[in-house]
Amino acid sequence: MSEKTDKKSEKSNSEECKGHCHDSDESCKNESKKQESTKAAEPKKVSKMDKSELLDLLQHTQANFENFKKQNDEHFKSAIKFANKRLLTELLPTLDSFEMALRGSDNATGELKNFLVGMKMVLDQFVKTLASNKVHKIAQLKTFDPKLHEAMEKLVSEKPEDTILEVVQSGYMIGDKVIRAARVKVSSGNKE
Repeated sequence: MSEKTDKKSEKSNSEECKGHCHDSDESCKNESKKQESTKAAEPKKVSKMDKSELLDLLQHTQANFENFKKQNDEHFKSAIKFANKRLLTELLPTLDSFEMALRGSDNATGELKNFLVGMKMVLDQFVKTLASNKVHKIAQLKTFDPKLHEAMEKLVSEKPEDTILEVVQSGYMIGDKVIRAARVKVSSGNKE
């Protein structure tokens, strides 16, 4: 019942005011209170969507989310692959050192020979670990391929031009991607 009397008093105050309670620049306090209360009481108008529009929106949102998940998974896999590539690339000089240490091991005798046999076993295990991570040596080709080789020196020789004469440092690939090109000496042909 008090609400009814409050509304009646607001109505009578606004009717009584008629610009007498304030200057022309000010707004009537009673009017502004009345406008605020009617705005709050009105329900918000929401556009109604039919079921098919809501279903379309839901399906579109779900498809966007699935695409986001796939992109996120690919990004994660790419980050892991890059980290692995970097680590494996950093291990290659160690592999080179093992190979260099074992180059002259054929003439070793006694204790040194036993030690070098053990080193060869460690090297083999290291190579197997790299192979399990899809790292392999670039096959020794007879002809220079700039995608796989880095020419360190061109030498005059009896062999045809661009024939590989010597592999200075082995090259390696992860899968089908070169992580280090093979460093080679190449024939410039017979130039007399």
